[in-house]
Parts: sequence; C-alpha cells; structure tokens
Amino acid sequence: MILDEILGEDGPSLHHGDVTANLSSKPEIAALLAVADNLFDLNPVWRMAAHDLCAYAKATGANSVRMRAFSNEDILRTIAGITIGYPAYAPALEFEIRRGDDVEYVFGTIEWDGRKPDFDRIITEYFEGDSFHYFMLRHVSGHRQVNADLMSELGLSFSIVRLDDQGPIPVRVRSASIEDARGQPRQFLAAFPAANSDFVDQLVGLFLQHEQEFMQLYERMAFSFTEAGLEEFKSADLSPAEPQFWGGSIERCDVCERDMSQARFMIDSAIVANGPWGCMCAACFCNAGGRIGWGSGQLYERYDHGWRLVGGERPPDESDEFD
Repeated sequence: MILDEILGEDGPSLHHGDVTANLSSKPEIAALLAVADNLFDLNPVWRMAAHDLCAYAKATGANSVRMRAFSNEDILRTIAGITIGYPAYAPALEFEIRRGDDVEYVFGTIEWDGRKPDFDRIITEYFEGDSFHYFMLRHVSGHRQVNADLMSELGLSFSIVRLDDQGPIPVRVRSASIEDARGQPRQFLAAFPAANSDFVDQLVGLFLQHEQEFMQLYERMAFSFTEAGLEEFKSADLSPAEPQFWGGSIERCDVCERDMSQARFMIDSAIVANGPWGCMCAACFCNAGGRIGWGSGQLYERYDHGWRLVGGERPPDESDEFD
C-alpha cells in the first residue's frame, strides 16, 4: 500500500502520477485533472497546462491523453542532483495526446534566465544564515513553501515545451491550440551548473556535509563516471567466438574491498607503481595511476558468464617466450 501511494498507482501521491484518460469519459478526465491539481498545487504553470492540454486534445479530435509526472518542490536538491549527474530529482511532466496512431507530445521543463545566484545570500535570506536550517525545513516539508521564491531568486521558472531536432521549443498552450513562443532563444536548467560552478560547488558541498544519503549517491555517481572513462580502453576488435574469461569469481576489490557485484569493470593491474598486482575496481585503478595494456593491466567487463577480458590482451604477434 505504501509503495502504491508513493508511485501514485492507488490514490493520490504528492510526487508521482501516471494517468490515462479516454476523452469520451468525463470521470476519467476529471480523475486525471485531480491528479494534476494535487501534484502541481504549488506549480500553477504545469497545473494550468494540464487543464488546457485536455481541452486542446478534445477540441482537436484526440481519442485519449496520458499524463506522467514527477513533482519535487525542492529546487536546491534538483540542482545538486543534476550537478553530480543525477537528474532523477528534477520535476518532470510528459503529456501524451493520442489521435489514432498519431501521438503528440508536450513536456514540462524549467527555464533559466541567465541570472547569477549568490549562495551566501540565499542561505541568509531563506535559511536564517544556517545551511543546516534547509534540512530542518525539509524534515517538516517547509521547503515546499519557499520553493517558488527560491526559483525566482535563481532565475528559474517552469514552462512547457515541445521537442524537435533542434531541442526543446517553448510553447503556449491554449484551450484549442498550441503555439510556439516567440522571442529570444531560451536557456534551460541543464545549462545552470556549468555557468554557475562556484554556486553549485557550494551547494553540493552543503549536501555532502549534512546528508549521508546524498553522499552515497555522490560516490555512486562518481564511480559510474570513473567506469565510463574506461570504455575507451576496450578493444575494438573483440572476437565473440573466442572470449577469454577470468578464471574464478571476483567478489571484492583487492584494494578498497568494494563489493564488485555492482561494478561493470574489473582491472588486473599493479596496486602501486612497480608493486604487487591485484584485481581492483575502476576507482582504485585510477588512483594507482595504472594503464591498460599487455604487461601493464588487463581490463575485464562483467558478463553473464563472468569477467571477460576486453582490453589489454596479448598482441597477436607476441611470442610465448614473453611469459
């Protein structure tokens, strides 16, 4: 029951919604709009867009609509998550309008007007000069009440877009039409962290200082980035006919004892320069300053049948005398 409530699958949820409505059914439309009103109680742009999109769909001969949404009135956590490569904290809205086999999509997004935020000012004005006060407010959901003001302070606002080959195009939703919004090119939330590096560094530091959950997420994302960096060392001409696998299981990193069941790569290399070798995770391999290559380090990737050698294998012209 708790999981159903969180996912919005059985009754109202403050965060998630996934509702389909047949436009010939007033009760189904009413149920969808009730979910939108509940989710976007503090987001009038997306709330009104849901109503107008239903009216637009009906006026243009659509058969059904589907709304999938995630509401998170916590812009600071959203920005911190995006900064470390974790976008799942970001509010989301996808509205699907179906006319037979034809489907039209409209999305909710967050625009940024280019304003440069002041971290210390925000802590002083909104959290009584104490960064930990944010976490106290969040514990009692008080952050939701200041979210709109914080977004304004940061130069952020909710909007509605459609997508084309050029990216998101801001639109205005009417009860009988959807029109592209004219004016200067817009910036969106994804551009915010790179343009405000000092601010986001302080913000991420705040979460790392006060919240263990975010610290674990940060470490997991950092490890994912480190593993992604090893992709370039995979051999381009791996033969599917004669794969080479590590003989035995690798349960933990020999250096940091990380659980390797969640790792993508394992490296057999020197633990320290000119030192003993070991089977290690990507993070320890990078810390050791090793390299992938025959005689230096072998890169293995997790497969269903074990750890497969994917980089640093013996060159085809290498003689057995090398061993």
